[in-house]
Amino acid sequence: MRCGSFRSLELAFLSELGSLKSGDPLFPAAVVAPSRAMADRLQRLVALENGGSLLAVSFHTFFSLASEMVREGGDPSWRPVGDSLFFDKLVDSLLEGGSRRSRRTRGLAAAYRSSLRDLADSGVEPRAADLVGEGLFDEKEGKPLKDLLGLLKDYERELSRRKILSSSALTRRAAELAPGSALLRRFQAVLYYGFYDLTGIQADFFEAVAKERPTTLFFPYLKGHPAYSFADRLFETRLHMGGSTPELLAPAGGPRALGDAADALFVPGRGAPAPEGALRLFTASGERDEAWRTAKEILILHEKEGYAFGEIGVTARDLGPYRAALCEALRDCAVPFHSSAQEPLLRRPAARACRTLLTLARREFPALSVAELTGSCFFKGKSRPGWPALIRRTRIRGGWLQWEGRLEPAPGEDAARLWALLRRWRKALTPKGARLWREWSEHARGLILEYLDAEGEPGFEEALRALEGLSVFDLLGKPASWDEFLDAAVEALSRAGTPLCSGANLGVRVLDAMEARGE
Repeated sequence: MRCGSFRSLELAFLSELGSLKSGDPLFPAAVVAPSRAMADRLQRLVALENGGSLLAVSFHTFFSLASEMVREGGDPSWRPVGDSLFFDKLVDSLLEGGSRRSRRTRGLAAAYRSSLRDLADSGVEPRAADLVGEGLFDEKEGKPLKDLLGLLKDYERELSRRKILSSSALTRRAAELAPGSALLRRFQAVLYYGFYDLTGIQADFFEAVAKERPTTLFFPYLKGHPAYSFADRLFETRLHMGGSTPELLAPAGGPRALGDAADALFVPGRGAPAPEGALRLFTASGERDEAWRTAKEILILHEKEGYAFGEIGVTARDLGPYRAALCEALRDCAVPFHSSAQEPLLRRPAARACRTLLTLARREFPALSVAELTGSCFFKGKSRPGWPALIRRTRIRGGWLQWEGRLEPAPGEDAARLWALLRRWRKALTPKGARLWREWSEHARGLILEYLDAEGEPGFEEALRALEGLSVFDLLGKPASWDEFLDAAVEALSRAGTPLCSGANLGVRVLDAMEARGE
């Protein structure tokens, strides 16, 4: 294990990888990083900044390594599922039964699932519920905890019965498969780099891999330094278990990115002035002006100071308020950029048109929605120019009885065509009975493709994929009504996002504060 600052770790990583490949350029090795952003950084460090070879080197995150191990060596009947909406639906079905039956509010299942995931990631087993009655908790504290652990037991039993792997179960299964893993046997060395904290099952997975293959850990940690005290417990309790003595790396030469700030940050009363020119402050009136000033500063750094776009980062505490403004400013200034952050899918007009069409009957055909959809550039039918005027003239606001009572008897070809379209929509959008989720997904896709022509439009394919993804609900083993499908479809479209990206892999990296810390 090598411990030090990130700059020291980078130098040690380059040295270790170079040493492994010095005798054999095709030396097979795996590099495991805590995030895809960190893995991308290591690849750039080796290949672009130092001219090294990446032949036969596989780069993974914890999740991708576990996924590949389970896919290659696990039971093919077990299925990994990454859709959070599916797990919310499963938790919601568990809350419906038995003593847990209660009036459920929106978001309750997601809140429960978050707690269940934290318990599972920490390695807490459902049988811990037996300890609640051992006097460790009073009755007021113990009952909610016991109920939660009981829900965890039912939740894991249902996942096991249906052979579904959550992310926690996937990592646990990969740890079990490590002793006989053919994938691990193909690597002659495994390099873990840059993680500073692990959940319980992640630590178990790391230890299982380390027992099977020669493993080197590059751990960002300075013993005794207050900035790294959060990692003391992991360092002392889990990372010494292999028996090797940690190597404390000497500080790397050259200026540090944070100067003396890291040394002063946790010492009350001590300041650390920034090096001259290292920090510049600008003021702006609102998110839009901030975004434009940022884009112009990037152009100055690129064109006048010689920085590559890929060497520049943009970060905010929360990217949410800046997404639209940043996209507009960076694209107008021809600045390539990429980010894992996403903007809501329903900001895309094509995706909103899909939702509007599917929910028309449920909302009793509001006149504004009908006029908007039939007048949209995505509408596949032949919209009549007189329809908006016709709707205003008949004073229809919505509700099928209004359409039936005022539009059906209205004279003229425009009224007849619109009435015929609405009748077709009403029949297609109010199907009866229960069907498989896959069948409802196909029905919804068919309606969208029949009435909307938005191929190639931003958000359209993502909307179709979100609806198609609902077929995973068939794993719950229960057919659904069209109303149940619509509930899930609206939720899926609301949760989905489209990348905040101009398509350039080496462009400016746009990060929120949590992603910038590697979380």
